[in-house]
Amino acid sequence: MSVNARGVWIRGSVVSLLVAAAPLLSPAAAQQGQAAEPTDSVLYAKLAPLVESFHGRVGIYVRHLPSGRGVSINADELFPTASMIKLPILIAAFDAMERGELAFDQQLVYTDSLLYEGEDILGSFADSATIPFNQVLLLMITTSDNTAALWTQHLVGMGTRVNEWLSAHGFESTRVNSRTPGRRENQRQYGWGQTTPREMAELLVTIREGRVVNRAASEAMYRFLTRIYWNGEALSQIGRIAASVLAGAAVESFNPEVFETDRVTVGFDVKTEASEPDAHGRTSITVGDPAGGLVAQLPSDVHLYHETRTSPVLLPGEMAQRIRIRLKTADRKIVHLPESHVLENAVGRYTLSAEEKDGWVMIDREITLDLTTIPPQAWPDLRALLLEEMDAAGRTILIGKAKDGPDASSSGGSK
Repeated sequence: MSVNARGVWIRGSVVSLLVAAAPLLSPAAAQQGQAAEPTDSVLYAKLAPLVESFHGRVGIYVRHLPSGRGVSINADELFPTASMIKLPILIAAFDAMERGELAFDQQLVYTDSLLYEGEDILGSFADSATIPFNQVLLLMITTSDNTAALWTQHLVGMGTRVNEWLSAHGFESTRVNSRTPGRRENQRQYGWGQTTPREMAELLVTIREGRVVNRAASEAMYRFLTRIYWNGEALSQIGRIAASVLAGAAVESFNPEVFETDRVTVGFDVKTEASEPDAHGRTSITVGDPAGGLVAQLPSDVHLYHETRTSPVLLPGEMAQRIRIRLKTADRKIVHLPESHVLENAVGRYTLSAEEKDGWVMIDREITLDLTTIPPQAWPDLRALLLEEMDAAGRTILIGKAKDGPDASSSGGSK
């Protein structure tokens, strides 16, 4: 069965929309779920035809908080939650912290046995990597990380404890089914969890009004819920990006810094095996291009071996890419560092800085393309910037023979 689920805030209203594949309901049947709240007839007139034309089962609950007016269509029928079950799990986590069973900033140790196969960020962590509990919660909500959610569900006392909280606070329909004793049949029918549009919306209202656990906990949960970041790629590719910047890198820790609609900045610590030493006992580390980065987004007709062009280069937009690497060298001798320099022209700017300080090597490489359409006469400028970005001399670090083994630890960020 294909299931879509979504819960959102819209201009002072709480909205819960649940959709599942099932036989089509008649408009009369769809209206049977309407509750006693005053109905917004204008909104209902817009939604009802959509429900009627949809080949499946739809549940909708909308309530404008200041006026109480809204629309209820099958609002008390059960639907699969899909990832919306992470909201009750988040609540149970803060309830456990209130009881002293967990701590917001306590360090946890990730192991491979926790992995839930998919494209999760947490699943890309190295075995035995450490991560604070609050960052596990952040990943669960912000990027809908399933590995983080199932780990949190286990930490709070499994689905049984989540369901106990729901029952004690009047939510009789919303339940965790997966990995919860006695709920196998429910899991077969609804999957990970089940809820109604009304209850899922009311859970959001109780958080927004500071009535879950306590006001401070509610505010913390609300901050998580306002930082949702998810699209086709989103942050689930951090492990792949890290491994493309430093070959074979495994993410050991993760620290989101900026979440915006058009930009996400993250820091992450990685560990990577150094290359085999050459005849002089030197090992090389090459800082590559991030997967899906600027070079990968260039049009297919851009070839750097062309010195001239007769057609413009059409970029998808203004483009910028920055890679910062801090490499721990300890007592290793640095044989070669890229030379710091800047190239700026009519198309954009390329900057490379490299320095060694206090047992660390810092590399900061940035390229910015300010134009979206590059005319043929400006191709040499674009080509010069791209050649600098792809020049091996600006990417390679040579390190002398290591005294403590071949491993190199590093941390970096890409945006």
